[in-house]
Amino acid sequence: GVRQLHIDAGSSAVEIIAADTAEITAELSGNNRNLSVNRSGNTVEIGVDRSWWPFRLFSFRGSALQVTIPERLHPAVELHAGSGRVKLDDLVFNDVNITSSSGRVCLDGLTVTGNLSVRTSSGRVCLQDSTVSHAVNIRVSSATIHVEDTVAASYELSSSSGRIEASGLPGTEVIASTSSGRIDLGAEELREDWSLRSSSGRIEVTVAQVPRAMRLDFRGSSCRARIADRYGFDFGGSPGNSASALVGTGGPLLHVRT
Repeated sequence: GVRQLHIDAGSSAVEIIAADTAEITAELSGNNRNLSVNRSGNTVEIGVDRSWWPFRLFSFRGSALQVTIPERLHPAVELHAGSGRVKLDDLVFNDVNITSSSGRVCLDGLTVTGNLSVRTSSGRVCLQDSTVSHAVNIRVSSATIHVEDTVAASYELSSSSGRIEASGLPGTEVIASTSSGRIDLGAEELREDWSLRSSSGRIEVTVAQVPRAMRLDFRGSSCRARIADRYGFDFGGSPGNSASALVGTGGPLLHVRT
């Protein structure tokens, strides 16, 4: 059977849907594009190329690629897109690997039994209501990363100048970094270490449950730490540009650098 699905969409918008069908099919709408579908062993490759017919040289209508997969098929997906939007809703995959130049990537209701990786230059990435058995890795250059109510074993979120916002996190390991964007993270509790870094942006962390055991290590070049009293951290003094504190004994570490 098919285990790998490779899609090279060019600048076309991409949507993958599941249906009661026995085969993978692809449908392309719009002008100036050629579609190819090939299978080699357990891999299906779908490609979209620009058509250079002279009478279509000045046609600027966008194109959209819709890929339909059997409901019982859960392949590993590798998807390359240019400026077109990528949309994946309510699907089950083994691994997901997406690269995009400037198109928005919207992932909703996914179940991924392996890893999920997304890379974009300027396209916003949204991941919500999903379950990833292993790691989530999202890297963008100048766009926002938005994660909501998604469970994963670990998260690595990186943006050069865009905002990173994540809510409903399960408290597993998080590494988040941005150069000039803000970081906003929220979880019910911290179960594993979090490492957060921003060169000039604000970092805000909200934990719903007051921790029984937790450590804090904060260093700020131009910012001060503000920690709500309800968390019960023992600073031994007022937190400022540098702060180390703890609640209880041991517990996960919240490592913050600004």
